[in-house]
Amino acid sequence: MFLVTGASGRTGGQVARQLLDRGHAVRAFVRHPDSAPDGAEVAVGDYAHPDTIAAALDDVQGVFLLWSTGHDRTAAEVVDILGRVDHVVYLSARGAEPSGENDDELGPILASHRRLERLLTASPTTASFVRGGGFASNTLGWASDIRSNGRVRAPFGGIPRALVHERDLAEVAVIALTQKPPTNQTYTITGPETLTGEEQVRAIGAAIGRDLQLESLDRRAAIAQLIQQGADDVAATSMVMHWQAMVNDPEQPTPDFTRTHRSSGDSVHPMGPRPRR
Repeated sequence: MFLVTGASGRTGGQVARQLLDRGHAVRAFVRHPDSAPDGAEVAVGDYAHPDTIAAALDDVQGVFLLWSTGHDRTAAEVVDILGRVDHVVYLSARGAEPSGENDDELGPILASHRRLERLLTASPTTASFVRGGGFASNTLGWASDIRSNGRVRAPFGGIPRALVHERDLAEVAVIALTQKPPTNQTYTITGPETLTGEEQVRAIGAAIGRDLQLESLDRRAAIAQLIQQGADDVAATSMVMHWQAMVNDPEQPTPDFTRTHRSSGDSVHPMGPRPRR
C-alpha cells in the first residue's frame, strides 16, 4: 500500500495512476473524496491537521509527499508522523539542494523545500528527493491570453528552461517508491532540452496552428503580474529574481531521468529525453 498526497493534482495524480497500473494498492490523501483517482482508496485530510496524515498510514509501506508552503508550521509534526513508514519520496525542487546560500537568500518556496529535505533526512524513515526543474504544465498559465489575443506576456522574454512533464516526474517517483529495499536517492529531473521563451511559444503556436507573439515583461511588470495572479509580494519578488538570474544562466538538462530508467530496468517512454534536433 502506498499513500499518495496531492493525488488530485497533476503530478500526484500521475503517481497514483502509475502505481495502480503496476498493480499496487494506492491510498489517495485528498481534501475532497470525489477528487481521488479511480481505483484508489480515499483518505480525506489536510496538512493543517497532522492527525489526518497519521490516520491515513495504516498498512502503508511508502509515501509520495507533495508539500505546500502554506503549511510549513506543521512540517516538523507531519515528518515525525511519516517516520512510521519504510520510505518517503518527496517532490522537491531544483535549487533546494544544500549550497553556500542560506535559506533566507533562497526565497520562500525553495527555502520551504530545503527545510522539508532536512527534516526528512533527519527522520527515521529513508527518503528520496525528486527535484523537479521547470514544470511544462506552468505554461498553461498562458492559455487565456493565447485564446483572447494570441499574445504571451512572459518575464524577460521567457526564461530558457529544460521544462519537464509531470508524467516524467511521476515515473521517477514511482521507481523510487517501489525499489526494494528502498534507499536514499536524489534525482534532478528535467526535460530533454533547454528552450527559450520564444521557442516555447513557437512550439505552442505550431501545435495549435496559430501565429503567436511573445511580449517581454521587465522585472517590475513581472512582479505585478504574479501578484495579480495571487502571489504575495515576497514570493513574487523571489520568483522574479530567480528567473532573472536564469536569463544568463539557463536551466540545463540532466541525465537523471534516463539513468533512473536504465538502473531500474524500465523502458523509457516517448515523453522521456530525446536527442536535440
